[in-house]
Amino acid sequence: MRSLPFLLSLLLLSGCGTSSGLKKQAPPRPVEATILAVNDMHATLDHLPRLAFVADSLRGIYPDLLLVSAGDNQTGNPANDNYEPKGFPMIDLMNDLGFAVSAVGNHEFDSDVKGFEFLSRKADFPFISANVHKPEGSRLKLKPYVILTLKTGTKVGFVSLLDVSKETGLPASHPDKMKGFTFLPPLEHALDYDAVADSADIVLFLNHLGFEADKELADRLNARRYPLIIGGHSHTLVPEGTVRNGIRITQAKSNLKYATLIRISKRAGGTYDIRTKNLPIDPKESVDKNVAQKVQRYLDNPALLRVIGKLDAPLKNKEQIGYLFTDALRDVSGADFALANGGGVRIPSLPEGDIRVRDIYAADPFGNEGVVYDLTGRQIADLLLRHWKGDGYKICFPSGFKIRYVTDGPAAEDDSPRIELSDLQGKPLDPDRTYSVAMNNYLSTTFLSADLPYKSLFMPTAEITIGYVSRLKEIPSYDSRKLVEVTAVE
Repeated sequence: MRSLPFLLSLLLLSGCGTSSGLKKQAPPRPVEATILAVNDMHATLDHLPRLAFVADSLRGIYPDLLLVSAGDNQTGNPANDNYEPKGFPMIDLMNDLGFAVSAVGNHEFDSDVKGFEFLSRKADFPFISANVHKPEGSRLKLKPYVILTLKTGTKVGFVSLLDVSKETGLPASHPDKMKGFTFLPPLEHALDYDAVADSADIVLFLNHLGFEADKELADRLNARRYPLIIGGHSHTLVPEGTVRNGIRITQAKSNLKYATLIRISKRAGGTYDIRTKNLPIDPKESVDKNVAQKVQRYLDNPALLRVIGKLDAPLKNKEQIGYLFTDALRDVSGADFALANGGGVRIPSLPEGDIRVRDIYAADPFGNEGVVYDLTGRQIADLLLRHWKGDGYKICFPSGFKIRYVTDGPAAEDDSPRIELSDLQGKPLDPDRTYSVAMNNYLSTTFLSADLPYKSLFMPTAEITIGYVSRLKEIPSYDSRKLVEVTAVE
């Protein structure tokens, strides 16, 4: 059945016209494409049956519909992230939905080099990124761009760019999982494959850069050659009709809350008519039953449903979940302090009541190992400053001490805040004293010097937290805990 409550409104995205005359001539081949775009799905398996239904319904109107992803298909659901092989459920389901192409997001690297290579070869669609060069000898199916030919004969070209940290020169994934890859600054290499625009009827960017970088890219482009940027990475719901330098920009938030329907037509004079609509993807609405059954089989993992403890009060935000992580790290390691990076907490809250294994893996899906370093107070502050500069989430969550970031004006605009560290009583830490500090090895590998000695805990941080919760059984409220502060000085 191909019917949706909003289908009639979607017909408004279709162009229509009439012509008359004594002599009929065959109309020229229309140069147009219809795209359904998603981004940052993060293995939100339970929304895929609804997306499948929407895509199939739209194909009843637009047979040449291209379903595309702007990257970060992986990481966020333990049924996917802890599957063997890691990440396969998401690829399997994307194949079922008929994805045409996917950008490479930073979380595509979470399955490591061999894992990404395996998944790329299982995918029925290509992965693209113009500023990523794969390791020598790798069998990874990665292209800088792709040109897809529709049944109408229209050729649609997709070029892609991946965000790379200016501080580290790497995407936001564990450095060890990206060994052998070469990453180029995206905006500086945006036009390396400009010749694609001469080989296709319509060329667009399918990026994993973030909305602000997409706007900066648009300022550098010619709208007649690149009329559209489909974005991801910043989890932004870009309003319909957003235009920069004559170029339409879209992004559909994250976790399959929305998909963006795009109709693009090329006029005879070389300009474009582009219409977009952000469609809610509500899993409570009609779904594709076959996809729903497959998703349920992936979700029904008894090991992930096991209850390991209980929350006396909800963990209301990422900060409180971060304190649980760092308390667990400090408890297991016996370290003076512990740190967790803000981006390592992947769910917004945890409700009061039973804690299941899947809850911890959903909150900490990366498989990063716990490690312990001996660092001076000065080295801890340097680590926090590098992290602020090089990671989009900026702040870290501590256990055993307090962090105060003092910024000059709005935090988002200050690349070098002053870092003030104190013990739990408010006494400043001695910058020359050495403290033992536990953390995950993404934080250490990315933001500490490689020649510093450390001790491994030989366990992923999620398993450390699972063990900690299992021992305590009841986790008390974190409502009164406040160990990190960002203060703006005007």
